[in-house]
Amino acid sequence: MVSGSAWGNLLVWDGATIIVEISQKEGKKCHGNEITDIQHQDSEMLTIGKDGFVRVWETELLELAAVAVIKEPNKEPDRIVEVEPLLELNLGSQYKPLSAIRIAGEKDSKNWFIQV
Repeated sequence: MVSGSAWGNLLVWDGATIIVEISQKEGKKCHGNEITDIQHQDSEMLTIGKDGFVRVWETELLELAAVAVIKEPNKEPDRIVEVEPLLELNLGSQYKPLSAIRIAGEKDSKNWFIQV
């Protein structure tokens, strides 16, 4: 399971335990503020943050980060894994997006309604 955090990074869970925290390269947070929504479809995950950004992540990279930690339970794992988004959209800092929904009826559509 993947969740957002109040500080802007993604958290990967195994049951009730956080197994890895996802950030961007060089310690940059996934979002500069709280993550308010996560949508998953096919091989992509869309995150929305109160920083005004919408980002798209490759789900497989997040899964690989978690699997690497699980496979070596006796080794002290790197709890923060750096992953770069596939795409990002800056709506502007004046907007605080809350959620997104894919436009109905368009199965492969990349069009979303964003609630601010």
